[in-house]
Amino acid sequence: EQKEENAFSVLLRASRTDAETRKAITKLETFCHHFQRLFGLLEIETVLGSHRKSYQQDFTIDSGRSLTEWMQHYSHIQRDSLGLGEAPVPNLRDILEDKLDLKIFYFPLNTSVSGIFTYSSRLGGCILINSNHPPGRRLFSLAHEFAHFLFDKKKLGLISRVGSKDREEEIAEYFAENFLIPSQAIRDSFYECTRNKGKVSEEDVLYLAGLYGVSFKAMAVRLRRLRLIPLSAANRFIDETKVSQLRAITGLKEPDPANFPFPKSYLRLVIKAFRRKLITTSALSEFLDIDLWS
Repeated sequence: EQKEENAFSVLLRASRTDAETRKAITKLETFCHHFQRLFGLLEIETVLGSHRKSYQQDFTIDSGRSLTEWMQHYSHIQRDSLGLGEAPVPNLRDILEDKLDLKIFYFPLNTSVSGIFTYSSRLGGCILINSNHPPGRRLFSLAHEFAHFLFDKKKLGLISRVGSKDREEEIAEYFAENFLIPSQAIRDSFYECTRNKGKVSEEDVLYLAGLYGVSFKAMAVRLRRLRLIPLSAANRFIDETKVSQLRAITGLKEPDPANFPFPKSYLRLVIKAFRRKLITTSALSEFLDIDLWS
């Protein structure tokens, strides 16, 4: 219990004077306590008792390889362990909740914050994604916070801010990029998409972004880093492309997977507890953060 309290203390300190983020952290803490209360009511083992194999030690990085090489290595390991091959993973939330028992929440956050990660010995890894961000950004943020679960459990809690240059954020960003857009897979997709074309267009980048469920900018950056497009083209695409207008013209809509606020496992526990009459209707309203009386 003490360790979990420390985790949220770490997050609150890191939030500085950002009132909106502090409010979201407090809300996340509340629902993590609800999770533990449900475990107690239903007499369910805590995470490390029933899912210990899912919580390996933090991965490490040394100077023997470049950051890119390390992230290719670890992203391949994770894709292999999750049985993903090199296919796109628009359903990443379901995979991480079902296979690693991560607790993934979607709440509104300050625009400058993409996600929050926290870890406790009782509940395991908990992730909060900014529900205000567009779908492609949310998927990338989820892979980014997954990286914190793999590399940063000892830090107990991290707030991922857009544009941060901190080392742990750089590692998470490179992991997310490699995990969501595997190098060989995107090369194959790229050459198939641009075959018999004189040059790569913004429509090609938008198509590939939709195929892998990421944002237009994330795809342009990935193609540049793999040297599939030159730096000048990537910068031009990012700086000059009006993505919403391009979507309207091409009809290429952004994939939008459901981002229900609570993990599926949480909902199952709430429903089970209510059906067994272990919680009242009033408690059900509190646990689901909805007004049942209006």
